[in-house]
Amino acid sequence: LVDSNPEELRKLFGGDFSIQMYLNPDTTIMADHNSRYLLLDVYKAFTLYLRYDNTQKKYRIGVYVGGDNYDTFSYITANSWTHVTCVHNSATHITRIYTVDADGIKQ
Repeated sequence: LVDSNPEELRKLFGGDFSIQMYLNPDTTIMADHNSRYLLLDVYKAFTLYLRYDNTQKKYRIGVYVGGDNYDTFSYITANSWTHVTCVHNSATHITRIYTVDADGIKQ
């Protein structure tokens, strides 16, 4: 993907896709209330980010797909490893976020 131009990237993320990553957000550098922290940005096609919630002391996962922006109800714990999977269905325009924390608890 490194050599892909923006139009090619939009084609890759224009249909169904899934993305997986491990996250360990650090509150010593990522703890501004309501601030967005970019995880992945595919030129005007897909963006995945974290938003810190100071009252919960956790991060809410947010997603931007096809012009629509959503903060999900999925939270991940600060200073702890979490496996995150994002699955987008282009036919239904639904993006689902699945998380599993270090203790194996699914959300």
